[in-house]
Amino acid sequence: MQINGGRIFLQNSVPKPIPRISHHKKRCLPLCLLIFTLCALVLLVSVSPVSAQVIAEKKVLILNSYHPGMVFSDEELRGIEHHLAPYGDAIDVRIEYMDTKRRSDDEFLQHLFTFYRQKYNGTRFDLIVTTDDNAFAFVKAHRDTLFLGTPIVFCGINYFSDDMIEGVSPITGAVEDKDVASTLATAFSLFPKTKTVYVIHDETSTGLALHKQVQNQIPRFATNAKFVFISNVTVTELKDAVRDIPPDSIILLEAFNRDRAGRIVTHEQIGDLVANATTVPIFGNTEMYLNHGIVGGKITAGYTQGDLAGAMVVRILKGEDADTIPVIQNSPNVYMFDYNILSEYGIPTSLLPSDSIVINKPSADLIPVWIVDIAGVIILFMGILVVLLIIHSRTRKQDEQKIRESEERYRTLYLDNPSMYFTLDNRGTIVSVNPFGADQLGYAVSELTGRNVLDLYYIDDRATVTVRIRQCLSSPRHVYQWQLRKVRNDGTVIWVEEYARAVTSPDGSLHVLVVSQDITERRRIKEDLSRSNKELIAAYEQMTATAEAAKNNYDELHRSQQALDHARRKLNLLNRVTFSDIQNAVFSISGYLQLEEDRITDTTLQEYVRKQKSIVATVEKSLNFAKNYQDLGIEPPRWQNVSQTLLFGISHLDVSHLTRKIDFGNLEIYADPLLEKVFYNLTENVLLHGMTATEIACRYYETDAGLHLLFEDDGKGIPDSQKEMVFTQAYGVTKGMGLFLVREILSITGITIRETGEPGKGARFEMLVPNGMYRFVPEK
Repeated sequence: MQINGGRIFLQNSVPKPIPRISHHKKRCLPLCLLIFTLCALVLLVSVSPVSAQVIAEKKVLILNSYHPGMVFSDEELRGIEHHLAPYGDAIDVRIEYMDTKRRSDDEFLQHLFTFYRQKYNGTRFDLIVTTDDNAFAFVKAHRDTLFLGTPIVFCGINYFSDDMIEGVSPITGAVEDKDVASTLATAFSLFPKTKTVYVIHDETSTGLALHKQVQNQIPRFATNAKFVFISNVTVTELKDAVRDIPPDSIILLEAFNRDRAGRIVTHEQIGDLVANATTVPIFGNTEMYLNHGIVGGKITAGYTQGDLAGAMVVRILKGEDADTIPVIQNSPNVYMFDYNILSEYGIPTSLLPSDSIVINKPSADLIPVWIVDIAGVIILFMGILVVLLIIHSRTRKQDEQKIRESEERYRTLYLDNPSMYFTLDNRGTIVSVNPFGADQLGYAVSELTGRNVLDLYYIDDRATVTVRIRQCLSSPRHVYQWQLRKVRNDGTVIWVEEYARAVTSPDGSLHVLVVSQDITERRRIKEDLSRSNKELIAAYEQMTATAEAAKNNYDELHRSQQALDHARRKLNLLNRVTFSDIQNAVFSISGYLQLEEDRITDTTLQEYVRKQKSIVATVEKSLNFAKNYQDLGIEPPRWQNVSQTLLFGISHLDVSHLTRKIDFGNLEIYADPLLEKVFYNLTENVLLHGMTATEIACRYYETDAGLHLLFEDDGKGIPDSQKEMVFTQAYGVTKGMGLFLVREILSITGITIRETGEPGKGARFEMLVPNGMYRFVPEK
């Protein structure tokens, strides 16, 4: 199947079983073990001298294939810098961006080579890091000239094979591997009714390699669905193809950065384009498509690639030989999904692979985790304080200053933290409260210290608080959580979410630490949402019924439009035949009149012949006008480069005696395909009526109303009484009807035109292009 010169191939093959791989790694570390481990580390640091830097001053060059802002390569760089940052100025890091996503031809690469040779002449690097394929290929080709013998660490390399580094030494790195099989398996498990998989990729080396990789998986998934490949298309053709994909399908979006016309697009742009053009789910293997329309997949993460390479860099800078470090060929990809897109298709996160990362998850789901972490931090610092007190008892004056500093850090955290902290003894008496907690309840700290904590709770919740305090004291390692009501000093009742656990005080007794957060507003919102749930369901049902009715209306309108288009085509054909016949007749009459004029010697008869020829010329001009007017609106409007269209329009006229000043730059406007006729007729108007005109000037300016296009000449101008008349059909009959046609062509896309010149100083035609109907395209 063909799409406007592009290729869509339909492929299928013999079924093959789908391996299901599930590795689940949970983060589950008892809080108590974490506390004692960190305390031991603090003790080790406090009694051990600071280690000297193990890396002497080194120079490292990071050669990035692309440009800043390219998400994947930015993440690679962040992963590398994570390992280099601890060494500070000991490692002199230079970063170069090759920008090959925008340009990668041989001439450009030769310029880069010349530039780097001049810039780093005499500079000796201890290590070179390349990110992605283009930088890797560049360094391989020029290392002996630019960086002789310098070790290489690469990352982000696609479709690696051992022969790629044969003869290159010392070298190691991490390979980027797309896990197409896992992504397809996940897609079929989430959408089991899928009948067709549409695979989108470009015709670059990366796109063709991905095409082959997907082909290798077709036998495995042949029983699930058939596969259709969309490639070698323009961006517009891709959008049209995606729009026609049936609902029982999914899209596998692979690399598409250069279309058939050579236009460069980013992952983010193509992700948004495909998502906006279809309602079927989209899957992918690339991190840059996340947050831009895909459900998710087994993702190759840039940070992971950089993290692996950064670890290798540190090992080599410490003295290890790069050739002894094995190349990591199995890319550690991760399952990643977009919560917002999952919600659109009604997919719960429980159906995802167990080790999945879900982005854009509502913050409400995450609140308990960080609040527990805050409680753990407080308990951790209390444990550190106990350890420091023990050290103080053993080392006396040697560690007194360290203890005072630790106590000061604890005091700052406890007193200045914007959460409510209460420390209770085993009878429920408030031993301490931070200023923020007291202020939130409308008290001074002194008013709460020594008071029973039950006085602060709503009377119906006090029994629950008593039970919870006893539980904390009986199970010191357990963190308890609850939601109860508290009463402020002014009588206002608020809801709080609290976390509590037992801690040991310096005297050995058990206290209870309570961390509170005001959740009154959150509960109110939740209750409002619950009350409006039925209304939302009713509205959804009504919307569904309306949508069904709209679909029926659309089908009827589509059938009517098809009939109208058929009638219009037949009428246009009739008109063209008629025009052709009349034009042939006019041409014949003109010929005979010319023969008569050549043969007649009588001056009176010659004058009659000349008048007849003038009448025939007028008829011919009217026919041309009618033909152009008939073509208005036949073809849909499109984006057109204003400078190019103007030059095409005036190329049919003899303007050699006119000076031309055209300043439209890279401006494009959305207009009827007959826009070229606009500039033709405006220029012809100058030639016919400008009289003394010696130049034409074209420029633009912007206002809140839109963009103003100006077409000016320095001729005799147009009298004020005729400024509007020149655009009328009646006026045009004697003047050639050019300006009437100009206004008609522009009005199709809402563009207006008026004459604003000063009589005697030249004509000025001012066209107003509405907002949204013009754009400035970056130069390629």
